[in-house]
Amino acid sequence: MRSEDGVLTDLVARLRTVHPTDGDGAKAIADFATDWQHLVAARSRYVATVLSGATTPKLYVPVDPAGKPITIRMREYAEIHHLTACTPNALQGEVVEGPRTYPAAP
Repeated sequence: MRSEDGVLTDLVARLRTVHPTDGDGAKAIADFATDWQHLVAARSRYVATVLSGATTPKLYVPVDPAGKPITIRMREYAEIHHLTACTPNALQGEVVEGPRTYPAAP
C-alpha cells in the first residue's frame, strides 16, 4: 500500500503542475489535487493504524462540507473532465485491503 500511496502522491504532484488559464478551472483542478492529497493522507493513517497492531483498522475517507465522502466529488470531477483513469474507483483509492484489479491502460 505504501508503494501505491507513492504513486498517488506523484499523481498529486503532477496535477499541481497543470495551470488552466481559466480561474474556475484552476481552482477546480487545485481542489481535485487537494482531495487526492487528503485521501492519500487518510490511507497513510490507515497504514499507521495497522502497524500499531490495531485489530480493527478502518479507512476513514475525508468528507466535504456537506458531509459526503470526498471521493464522490473526485469521481464527478474526473468524469466531467474525461479523466476516467484518475477516478478513485479506477485507481482504487479506497481499497486498502485485499487484491486490486486495475484496468488495462488504453
